[in-house]
Amino acid sequence: MAEFVYINNYTQRGKLAISQNVFDQLVLVALHNLGISTSKTVSKTKHLRLNRPVCTTIKKGIIHVWMAVDVEKSANIQDVSKEICDEITRIFMTYTDQVPFDVNVKIENLI
Repeated sequence: MAEFVYINNYTQRGKLAISQNVFDQLVLVALHNLGISTSKTVSKTKHLRLNRPVCTTIKKGIIHVWMAVDVEKSANIQDVSKEICDEITRIFMTYTDQVPFDVNVKIENLI
């Protein structure tokens, strides 16, 4: 059974929930917006790629996003990590508005 995050339903006409699958898709939208390659090839504009599939879990009503990326040696690692976190945060706030979340980006390898 899928996990859900229940959010405030101000109409009091039932429960309002968002599935974990929705958050998986939102992370993919954020990566697409950044031009990050989800395949084994390196993105031409960002000079990075996903090392493993993104892991999205829900624990105690908080969305936890974990991802590992490979970055070219010439890129600034802190800037890359911050840019990814900021885009995922922007997408989550745009679509879900009030769901608590935690985003972790690990730089796995330099390519």
